[in-house]
Amino acid sequence: MPVDGIKEGDELTVEVIAHNGDNEKASDPIIVTVDKAAVTNPIEDYDVATPTLNPAKAGETAVSGTVELGDFPEGTTFEAIMVMPNGRTRIVRLDSSNAAADGTFIIQTDALTAGQVVQVKIIATNGTFTKESATAEMTVAAANPTNPLENYNVAEPVVDPVKAGDKAVRGSVTFTKPIPEGTNFTAVVTLPNGIQVRVPVDENGQFAARVDGLKAGDRIIVQILAENDGYQKASVPVDILVSASDLGNPGGNGNNNGNGNGTGNNGNGTGDGTGIGNNGSGLGNGQGGSSNGQLGSHGPGTLKPLSISSKALNQANNRQSTNGQHLPQTGEKSTSVWSWLGMLVLTAALFIKRLVPIKRDK
Repeated sequence: MPVDGIKEGDELTVEVIAHNGDNEKASDPIIVTVDKAAVTNPIEDYDVATPTLNPAKAGETAVSGTVELGDFPEGTTFEAIMVMPNGRTRIVRLDSSNAAADGTFIIQTDALTAGQVVQVKIIATNGTFTKESATAEMTVAAANPTNPLENYNVAEPVVDPVKAGDKAVRGSVTFTKPIPEGTNFTAVVTLPNGIQVRVPVDENGQFAARVDGLKAGDRIIVQILAENDGYQKASVPVDILVSASDLGNPGGNGNNNGNGNGTGNNGNGTGDGTGIGNNGSGLGNGQGGSSNGQLGSHGPGTLKPLSISSKALNQANNRQSTNGQHLPQTGEKSTSVWSWLGMLVLTAALFIKRLVPIKRDK
C-alpha cells in the first residue's frame, strides 16, 4: 500500500475491513511504529585511488603528493593520512585550503631523516560509511651535500715585489677564521702566457711558486684557492707588475785618504784607496808622489760582495799614514833610513883615514 509522508517513529493503525453487499465488518486494529529505513552505502562501489607521493629529502618538513578523486558520490569527503615510522599519524582534510583542484596535497611534518619510510593513504567518508585507498610508501632520500665553503671568505694574498729574472713568486695569506674542517689552500700564479703554477700554502700562510723568464712589464695574477670535499672557492685576484731588476746603486766615495800599502822608494807611493759605498763597492787606485792616496772613485754599481781577508783587514787597521810616509810595523825594516846611515858611516871612515897617517914598519 503506497504511503507518503511517514517518517521514523510514526505510529500507524492498521485494520482489515470485510465487505459483502452493503455489509462490512472490521478486524481489530493493529498499531504499527515506523522503523528506520534501510540504509544503502553510497560509496560501496566507489574506488578510492592510491595517492602518488613526491620524493622527499632529509631535512625537509613536508610530504606532498597527488590523488585522482574522479567522480565521487555526493556528500563524500576525503582525508590524507600519513603514518610515521613511530606509528604517529598526520591527517589532512583534502579541501580547497590544502588540496589543489588536480588533487595535489601537502602534509606538514617534523624534519625528515634519510632512510625514513613514509606511508600515506586516502580515506573517503560519506555519512557513516568510510572507505580507504591502498597505502603508498616513499623512502626519504639523503639531503644534497652542503658546500662547506659557501659562506667562507677566502682572504686575498699579499705578494712580495717581483723583479725581472726572479725565479720564484713569494707571498703570504692571513687565513680567515674559523677555517672549515678539511679545507686545503693552494696559491695559483697565472703567468703572462696563461700557464698556471699551483703550489700549496703552508700552515703559516706562506707560499713560493717557481717561475722563469719573467721580464720587466710582465703582469702576473695571484689567487688563493680553498678546496674542501670537491668544492672550491677563490680569493680576489691580485695583479702584480714585474719591475726591472735592481742593478745596484753607484758605489760611494772612498775614504778620504787611501792607505799607502806600497813601499815608498824615492818618495813614490802607490796607495789603494778602498771606499765602500752604500749598496755598492767602489775600489779606487790612489796615486801621488808623496804616497797620498786619492779618493776612491765611484764603484761600477754591481752588487758584488767585497771580499777582504781577515789578515789584510787587520793589517789595514794597524797601518797609519802621515803625509804618505809609511810607519814600519814591528818586525818590518826601513830600507831607506839604514842605507843613508851606512853611507854616512862609510864616508866618515874614509875621511878619518885620510887625516891619520899610516905608520910603516922600518
